[in-house]
Amino acid sequence: MSSIGRMKKKKIILYAM
Repeated sequence: MSSIGRMKKKKIILYAM
């Protein structure tokens, strides 16, 4: 579950760029 949360956060950062 922690992995999914981290991946989602990383994806959000990528989208922010």
